[in-house]
Amino acid sequence: MRSHDLDDHLTSAVITQECIDNGTINNRSPQRHWRAKEKIVKALIESSVPDIIFNDIKDLPTAKEAWDAIIAKFSRTTEMSLTELRRQFQNSRCPEDGNVCTHYNMLTELHQKMAALGTTISDEDYATTLKAALPSSYSATLIGIATIRESTGNPVPSSTVIRFVLDEYERHVKEKATQEEFEAMFAQVAASQGFKRARDDDTYCAQVSGRPAGGASYGRSAGGTSYGRPAGGAGPGQPTGGAGPGQPTGGAGPGKPVGGALPDRPAGGAS
Repeated sequence: MRSHDLDDHLTSAVITQECIDNGTINNRSPQRHWRAKEKIVKALIESSVPDIIFNDIKDLPTAKEAWDAIIAKFSRTTEMSLTELRRQFQNSRCPEDGNVCTHYNMLTELHQKMAALGTTISDEDYATTLKAALPSSYSATLIGIATIRESTGNPVPSSTVIRFVLDEYERHVKEKATQEEFEAMFAQVAASQGFKRARDDDTYCAQVSGRPAGGASYGRSAGGTSYGRPAGGAGPGQPTGGAGPGQPTGGAGPGKPVGGALPDRPAGGAS
């Protein structure tokens, strides 16, 4: 608009003194020149905005009033956008198993968007936000950065923070890859040796320790019986049921019939 000498219509709702001083041009008075340019500027504004804005300004009488309404509306929108960007920028935290590189790229984009909207963030504040976004596993890296500040007496630049953090992230990635490779190799070796987890933990423990399933000890049969002793608790050379040597099962004494009958007396207690 400035190149066509139309910008005065954005700052003044009435004819300017400069336009009056130009006098009559091509048989047109200054007022006619002003009104003709006013229509052109208002038409340019209305054709450059979306419908939702057009509906707000179409009935305004001058180009200046329409332009002022647009500035006010977008100023409110810009402030709301800045508030949301600040919130995301300051409260963003990378999860413990997250991708720090991707997270830092996101913070850089937020930083650039705020700068484009007119918000200036110092490099020291930017570096502080970068450090605050890290998970707890990066505490050693943060200590190293703090040591640099103590030794130099100056704030650590954001570029240095990014370099230190990304170096540590690459080390984490390599460590994780090595650990996964080791676990896969161990699982393959275990499978080749037959050490596969069974359906229940008891059988699995038996496979690993070499102990029979069911809780039996070495040299002890399943069911808890001792080595060399039959099931039921009978000792070596002793019949099942606890009868002594030379004694029939059931506790009958020597020369006594089974059932406890006395000598020369029929079984059942008859005299």
